[in-house]
Amino acid sequence: EDEEGCLSLPEIYGPVTRATKIMVDAFDLSGKQFAMELEDLHARVVQHEFDHIEGVMFTDRVAPGFMPKIQPLIEDLELQFRNRQKEGTIPSDEEYKKQLTALEKARTG
Repeated sequence: EDEEGCLSLPEIYGPVTRATKIMVDAFDLSGKQFAMELEDLHARVVQHEFDHIEGVMFTDRVAPGFMPKIQPLIEDLELQFRNRQKEGTIPSDEEYKKQLTALEKARTG
């Protein structure tokens, strides 16, 4: 267990339990398969980033008793986000949906 945070949730941290050693099977830029054993911080970072691919945030893995301590911070961050949307300094949810749809169309042709 160690403290973890995420750029998606600035200044919010909590204890997350992760494996201290992992084996990664991957492909290099030429398409050649390789394996790599990672430990400690490198293992934690890969697990954290892989969670993002799977749609999991570090807050989904925070020790259950700790969540009430950071929930108000998360709610405040969401309130700041919504206020910025109302001010027009960041796009609305509808605009984000349009942008995502356009990206998906461009990706699939």
